[in-house]
Amino acid sequence: MKVLFAGNKGRGLSCLITVKEKHEVVGVIGHKKTSKTNHFVDKANKMELEVFQPEDVNDERFIKKIQVLAPDVIILAGYGPIVKRDFISVAKYGCINLHGGKLPQYRGSSPMNWALINGEKFFSITIIQVTSGIDTGNILIEKKFQIIEVFCLDYFALKS
Repeated sequence: MKVLFAGNKGRGLSCLITVKEKHEVVGVIGHKKTSKTNHFVDKANKMELEVFQPEDVNDERFIKKIQVLAPDVIILAGYGPIVKRDFISVAKYGCINLHGGKLPQYRGSSPMNWALINGEKFFSITIIQVTSGIDTGNILIEKKFQIIEVFCLDYFALKS
């Protein structure tokens, strides 16, 4: 299967590596270029994949550029920009998002952080079909995990 992959940070990189083991990755989309180092983009370049860092992922010129790749599916993992209908429709089978939270409760960014802040005992990883709404597509797969609490001793408490 031909995959166009859009991601960011460690989770995105882990997912990209796993996808690349079993599928043809025809291109990688990272966040737009900034003065900061982008490890996800650096690693994708080292994997000799075609890497894009568009200012606007929904720009008509960028859409035309990725249409040439003819992906079967687009996979998002930790990718921040909101994608619109034209982007989603580039791939034969559409676009899926590897969302790091239970839906619909934890729509939007930083779902794992919010689960911790809210004192949840479990969190979920959810794979959804991407629609033009934010994390509103059909849930394809959801896996639930127990949150393991880790207690850190305060350095100053040890001294007293």
